[in-house]
Amino acid sequence: MGAFFVDNVDYWSLTKVLLGNVSYDGLNSDKTDISLNSKSIHTLIIECVKGAIAMEKCVLCDINNDRLEHVLIAQNGALKAVLDRYPITEGHILIISQNHESHLEHLNDPEYHAMFEFARELGRRLPTCMEGVEDYNLLVNNGKCSGQHIPHVHLHLIPRRRGDTFGFYWRLLTRFINPFSSLGSGKNLRNVQRKWQGSR
Repeated sequence: MGAFFVDNVDYWSLTKVLLGNVSYDGLNSDKTDISLNSKSIHTLIIECVKGAIAMEKCVLCDINNDRLEHVLIAQNGALKAVLDRYPITEGHILIISQNHESHLEHLNDPEYHAMFEFARELGRRLPTCMEGVEDYNLLVNNGKCSGQHIPHVHLHLIPRRRGDTFGFYWRLLTRFINPFSSLGSGKNLRNVQRKWQGSR
């Protein structure tokens, strides 16, 4: 993100200083006059930039804005369903909210309902796309204490197959640290994507 000037103040750089991201000495010397006409404007801009910084570092925002490579399964309006790169089972899908919020209850009503409608639609299609799938888990980690790794609302739609209980829980515990699993390989993810595309 570039400079953002109001009354000759580079608020983007200034806010990074206030948030501890760069030293004050790192600012351009001709833009270091930080006298403000209004403290409320200053506070408002800092809050806006804090939000911009959070979104700038959000993997799911990057996927929504096509700034990060992802394997798209389906799209419903602004909502995307993509394959999890660390799947618990083959075909593990993430349904990503368009708005950057950490908790379901912070979403507006239309987006909240659209996410679950989208999940229901994908759940109906799942058995025809993925061989051996009979059921699925629909999970949401709602906030940091719930185990949410990325503070951006997303639903996990996890295909389940008969007799997969041990593998499911083993993978749940090891999916970020197991170097031997091929479930999240590019080849496997593209194969799952083709199954979904072939079911349309």
